[in-house]
Amino acid sequence: MSFVQRIKEIAAKERELSGLRAKFESDRTKELSVLPAAFGFNNLPAFIKALKQAAHQKAARSSTSKAAPAGKKSKRTRVKITADIRESVIVAIKENKTNNQIAKAIGISSQSVHNIKKAAGLVRAKAE
Repeated sequence: MSFVQRIKEIAAKERELSGLRAKFESDRTKELSVLPAAFGFNNLPAFIKALKQAAHQKAARSSTSKAAPAGKKSKRTRVKITADIRESVIVAIKENKTNNQIAKAIGISSQSVHNIKKAAGLVRAKAE
């Protein structure tokens, strides 16, 4: 396939994608326009108000159930270091990422990253 043919093929696919996007937008607009009636509301503002109230109630429930008692810090949960996590850390180390970058990306502490490096023999010994 020549370079020109590939460009023409890409242009055709882009036109097709543009058509699909337009159809998606049209379908989404149609479906969204009937939502208020589907939930028994006569108008859009009443439906939006109900949605906001429901979201606010859900946020209030979730924040009160997870909040620590006054004066006490919530306890952190420990992350189970699995073989997959160890493998991910070793791959990231070989990509020359720092302990902090790895820890943040994987969701473990930088000390855990160091311990994994040490167990894998990837830490240099201290000079005496």
